[in-house]
Amino acid sequence: MKILRTVSVIVFLVIMQGCASYGVVSNQEKESAEKPDNLPIEPKNNTENNITIALAFSGGGSRAAAMSYAILEALDKHKLPGTSGSLLDEVDTISSVSGGSITAAYYGLYGKKIFQNFRRDVLEVNHEKSILDRVKSLTHLSSNQGRSEKAVEYFDESIFHGQKIGQYQTGSDVRIVISASDLGGGARLSFTPEYFSLLCSDVANFSVARAVVASTAVPLIFSPIVIQNFDSCGKRPPKWLKRAKHRLRNDPEMSLVIEKLESFSHKADRKYIHLVDGGITDNLGLRALYETTELAGGAKALMQKAHHEQKRPNKILVIVVDASTTPRRMMDQSLEEPSIAESISAITDIQLHRYNAATLKLFESKLIEWSQELSEPDDPVESYMVKVQLHNIRNSSELEYFNSIPTSLNLSPEQSDKLINITEQLLKQNRIYQRFINSL
Repeated sequence: MKILRTVSVIVFLVIMQGCASYGVVSNQEKESAEKPDNLPIEPKNNTENNITIALAFSGGGSRAAAMSYAILEALDKHKLPGTSGSLLDEVDTISSVSGGSITAAYYGLYGKKIFQNFRRDVLEVNHEKSILDRVKSLTHLSSNQGRSEKAVEYFDESIFHGQKIGQYQTGSDVRIVISASDLGGGARLSFTPEYFSLLCSDVANFSVARAVVASTAVPLIFSPIVIQNFDSCGKRPPKWLKRAKHRLRNDPEMSLVIEKLESFSHKADRKYIHLVDGGITDNLGLRALYETTELAGGAKALMQKAHHEQKRPNKILVIVVDASTTPRRMMDQSLEEPSIAESISAITDIQLHRYNAATLKLFESKLIEWSQELSEPDDPVESYMVKVQLHNIRNSSELEYFNSIPTSLNLSPEQSDKLINITEQLLKQNRIYQRFINSL
């Protein structure tokens, strides 16, 4: 029955796709260009503890939102020796995609108030039904707006209350990096001033709800979020991107990234950018951290750019929340031909898991390289990469339970509580995390 309901929803939305709809452009043009040497995502340097912490929140609907929340809660519970602060106070950057972006944006706006209201107001709410009800309303059916506009309207009213990206700093001083995927050009685009400068656009006045919907907009189910690519700041790539292109010319991975970013300077051909689920280009939220550091010229160059030359960390902790699951496939128990929904789900999962594995391997090697780059002969920088993944659950019945939670925007209170509890357990049981804690 669950598959039939899924197919019914997909068929309904695909039929609606046949009706002409148009994106709503709401990003504002910048009055002047960014500094030519501005670089994406400058990290915040933290306290005298000399610890740098970055969090990466993956996709996975409300399941990912709950797991991401659990990590914030666990870090806040761990108080630092000899201080009144917690590990959460040491977090510099949160990079997120898709479902993880709901938690990241909420924390960016409201800071530690997230521990008061998030579970009740966000995790334990059937957002999926509320959005679908709006999409099916006569008001929407008679309009020419895309389906994502109803999701933006809903998230704006119920969670983010009209707030803009420029208001992040009022809630916390953590750098929030929400990413979406450029459907037409294949780039990963973050809702940060530096990336929006490529579009000659001001991200500070961009709606947080719109950014989150762009990051979660699964193609076919939701329509793309559209932003305009303005040309008043010039039609050439910025100098920092040109320098990075020359420096990384022998790196095929980064050369492709730069090629995609350069496409934003083709103003006549790319007047409008259509943004969809950030998980397509970076399902773990790690590639934003990797690409930024490499574009800057490495860890040391990035820290120098952020004016942190005198505050070099001696410990770097990266926690990756991987909310992907491995659900049981009914097709494996039958000669019957798999349904369209089953086939699409299986194909997506295969690609997702392989891409996640490649991303983790790449980032782990780069993190070691960056820590060595920052180290001095008598003062090494220690790096710790902690992967919080559901497939590490040892109890088979527990694992089956969590694998059965669908990727949707709907959790029951029981599912929410269990996800939070198991995520905290997985973090505390992680040997690399334990080694980091023992080093403090």
